[in-house]
Amino acid sequence: MSDTNNQAATIHRFYEECLNQHKSELLPELYTADAVVHTPNGDRAGLAAIQETVDGVHTMFPDHQFKVEDVIVSGDKAAARW
Repeated sequence: MSDTNNQAATIHRFYEECLNQHKSELLPELYTADAVVHTPNGDRAGLAAIQETVDGVHTMFPDHQFKVEDVIVSGDKAAARW
């Protein structure tokens, strides 16, 4: 599988499994330990920051289901439209 396909599959897993199915135990498989979360309140790094973001989404929207419409990959960057 190409890097582009791997990145797209990882994004789909994050939305479908971590967010929709509340399986945050998968975060270490999907993110590097130094991943950065970009928020309106600033950037934070690390798995704990990602876990806090996921927990916040679940608190605000406990029954929400994300549907990924598009994934765009360019080099080492990827984005999802949902």
